[in-house]
Amino acid sequence: MFSFWRASLVTLVVGLLLSMCAMGAVKLFLHFGFEIAWAKSLAGITSALLVIILVIALEKRMSGKAFLESAKSLGFKSIARDKWTIVLLGCIPLLAAYAVLILGMKRSPVLVPLFPMVLLKFLLSQGIGEEIVFRGFIFQKLRAGRSFYSAAFLSAVLFSVVHLANFVHGFSMQLLVGVAISMAFAFLLSFPMAALFEVCGSSILGLAVWHVVIDSLNFFQDLLGETSLPMVIYLSGVALSAALMLWLCHKKLAR
Repeated sequence: MFSFWRASLVTLVVGLLLSMCAMGAVKLFLHFGFEIAWAKSLAGITSALLVIILVIALEKRMSGKAFLESAKSLGFKSIARDKWTIVLLGCIPLLAAYAVLILGMKRSPVLVPLFPMVLLKFLLSQGIGEEIVFRGFIFQKLRAGRSFYSAAFLSAVLFSVVHLANFVHGFSMQLLVGVAISMAFAFLLSFPMAALFEVCGSSILGLAVWHVVIDSLNFFQDLLGETSLPMVIYLSGVALSAALMLWLCHKKLAR
């Protein structure tokens, strides 16, 4: 049985590597004359690709499989059409929250600069990178010999704690509140994410799409404004999306 402490060590190493690589890559791209927005996007893409390759290499070493087979066992495989229906249904509450913000509260959905690059960065980093580490590797290793909810709980703790890496950017009360919220939601989202991963036959493809949709607020400039109500509406959409996803997957889970 894969121990929680081994999983913690993998999380620590991956978190440190990702943070150091991202900071170093930003400085490197700035050194070569890239603007800050380009530098951050390219750094995120570069560090995500590095982590993905290293995790596949780790799985290859542990399993003795070929590189492509190791990637497949971590979740790089297709899913059935009916599973995509679950993914799309799980997105509805968050899309409804956006509808309330844009149509009901008249918020302006202005995309961030370099939107295609930002989208690619989130797809590779949050969508594929985080999911191959925390669902494809850590959850799947912890799942062997444990019930679904035991393994999901342990992986949720690690997925939450890794968000402390945001403090590498400094410290402020605003950042503290933001990190606390992100840690709480990371913990809660780990359960429907693990459920979707398992229901989809240990594939990260649908999960990557849902994860990017959950993080899609980052694609807009100041969509929430300064008041608290828009944030409450957005977070409610995320919470309802997570609850719906877990409900859709619950009956299909192997105990």
